[in-house]
Amino acid sequence: RTGPMPDPVFEAGRHALAFTRGVTEKLIADLDETQLVFMPHGQANNALWNIGHIAHTDAYFLMKLGGPKSEIIEAWKGHFGGGSVCSPNAKDYPPIAKVREEFHKQRQAVFDFFGQRTPAQLAQPMPEGLEFFAPTQGQFMAVVARHEGLHSGQISTARRSHGMPPTLG
Repeated sequence: RTGPMPDPVFEAGRHALAFTRGVTEKLIADLDETQLVFMPHGQANNALWNIGHIAHTDAYFLMKLGGPKSEIIEAWKGHFGGGSVCSPNAKDYPPIAKVREEFHKQRQAVFDFFGQRTPAQLAQPMPEGLEFFAPTQGQFMAVVARHEGLHSGQISTARRSHGMPPTLG
């Protein structure tokens, strides 16, 4: 082989992010508006809230790590930020197409940000207030993937509660 060896922390994080996003994409690909806002048991988070929350959290974490600041951090805080309340009404959210767009845009920003980091930068400790999540910025990539995995599980539950078949297995 020629060239530097790939950074194992980055490669593991990149794989976790890509795999988790692939699963979530399969879960939401065929959901229409009614299915996107369906709330199991009338209380659980719906798919639209989950994908908006994932996009919002990606943007927030990037900003905290010194990455770009997205306008959705403030604009969507009441819709999708921590402590926000899920609604079964699509009109209570930004347009569905915009939520889907930001879901993709913010994850691409995550890939771009981490992809431009050197191994030394990935080894830097987490910023103050985020130390709980991971010891280093590189290891934080897996936490971002795990966060999405938690929410994709909620989407899977909403699908099944709505009578839809599983998308994996």
